[in-house]
Amino acid sequence: MLYRNTALSQEASLRDGEVHVWKAPLASEHDSSQLTKLLDQVEREQAVSFAFDVDRNRYVHSHGILRLVLARYAGCEARELRFQRDVKQKPHLRQDGGISDLHFSLSHTDKCALIAVRRSWPVGVDIERLRILQDVRVLGSRWFTRSENQWLANLSGAALQEAFFDLWTHREAVIKALGTDLETGLRGLECNFDRSGNVRLVSWQGDREIVGAWRLERLQLGLDYRAALATLGPLEAIRWFSSGVGVVADDGWPAPTRVGRRDLG
Repeated sequence: MLYRNTALSQEASLRDGEVHVWKAPLASEHDSSQLTKLLDQVEREQAVSFAFDVDRNRYVHSHGILRLVLARYAGCEARELRFQRDVKQKPHLRQDGGISDLHFSLSHTDKCALIAVRRSWPVGVDIERLRILQDVRVLGSRWFTRSENQWLANLSGAALQEAFFDLWTHREAVIKALGTDLETGLRGLECNFDRSGNVRLVSWQGDREIVGAWRLERLQLGLDYRAALATLGPLEAIRWFSSGVGVVADDGWPAPTRVGRRDLG
């Protein structure tokens, strides 16, 4: 398989008030050798640390795609991108000797990856495959707040499972935007459901004043997944991209395609 950046400059034009969300398929048995060449030393060491090939391939595949996507906005080759990791190991893109204003977030599950990109404002994205969790109430009691668990207590069956993953993905999207570690984030966040069943941020580490600065959005990915996006600052639109996300393959894997725009009030 051959990988290269393709000319799609109009699709990489990221305006103020926009978030671009890229959706990409992941193949656990795909040859990832070419994508491995795009990664830096830290990423390669992380890749080899996985015990199972399926996890290693998905890591390489998703992080290689991330580089191909970011290269479109940075105006350079994917392998030339340089990252600086903060004390929480959150990566930031380096450009022109400093930290770039390009913010990004990566999440992947099973056979799907999501990448969110925004300028000037932190952004977080999370995706989970819907599945039956036998210990869903135990997990909720461990990681969710009392009010969140009270909402879940009124649900059962498929509705309970879907609400759990809705809550989890929204919470983790905020945590990724904040740049904190998962355990601290889960214990410090409080969310709840509004009357329409949408997840809303209530407080962060007891501070309710912060709520007005955040925007949480459920991302519609079909019946098999739950996904959410979180960001600070004014948000006017989400633009969706899909298919090859910057990858051109000799076996016909399709090139990037913009698939939609969602305007927000």
